[in-house]
Amino acid sequence: MCQVRGPVRIVRLSNGPLQWPIGEKDGQQELIVYKSLFDAIRKEHAEAIAARWGIPVETAAGWQQTLGFAPVSILVKQGLFWIARRLFYDAFVTREAFWIALACSAAAIVLAACVRSLILQ
Repeated sequence: MCQVRGPVRIVRLSNGPLQWPIGEKDGQQELIVYKSLFDAIRKEHAEAIAARWGIPVETAAGWQQTLGFAPVSILVKQGLFWIARRLFYDAFVTREAFWIALACSAAAIVLAACVRSLILQ
């Protein structure tokens, strides 16, 4: 069962770096999206998927769009961590209890958002 196209008939294995079953439906042959390929689509960038499975980047990006997965950019993740680190630094340099508490709360919110985005990928 393909997560993108539904029931398909397995016809052969791919010739990519990672051999994978190819399914046929309505005369079209394409990799079957299930198990670790499905996990990669959920977590990885289209370029990484394309390189590992030997498919066009457009195909991997299309699967991500079809399945509703858009990986968070590494720059966004780094930016969120930088904000949290900066808040902690500013709070502890001033050593004021109010700013420390505020920084801890804000950093916890930012870090929770980072963890949530990693889990939902």
